Amino acid sequence: MNKRLTLLGVSLLIIAVIYSACAAPAPAPAAAPAPAEVAATEPAAQAGSLLDIVKGRGRLICGVNNQVPGFGNVDANGNYSGFDVDFCKAVAAAVLGDANAVEYRYASGTDRFTLVKSGE
Repeated sequence: MNKRLTLLGVSLLIIAVIYSACAAPAPAPAAAPAPAEVAATEPAAQAGSLLDIVKGRGRLICGVNNQVPGFGNVDANGNYSGFDVDFCKAVAAAVLGDANAVEYRYASGTDRFTLVKSGE
C-alpha cells in the first residue's frame, strides 16, 4: 500500500511538471511605468479598496482562461466550470454571501493582473 501511494505521488508530480512545461511561455516583461503614472491611472486606488468596490457592485468579476481544460471551460450552453470557476465561486460566497454572484470574463494568465489594476 505504501509503495502504491509513493508511486501515485510521483506519477502526479511528473504529470504536473509535464503540464506546466506545456503551458505557453510567459512573454518578456514590459518596462515598468513610472509610479506617478500608475497611481494616476488606477481607479481602484482612487475609489477605495478593491474589496469595497466588489461589495458595492454586488458581484465578483472573475477573469477565467476558458482555453485551459480543468481550470476554465465553457460548455455549449455558456456555463463555466473548472478550478478557476470554483475558486471564484468560493470567493464570492465568502465576500458576498452568494456563490453565484460572479460575472466571468475571459482573461489570459498574463492579462489578469493588468485587468485588476485597471479596475476591470
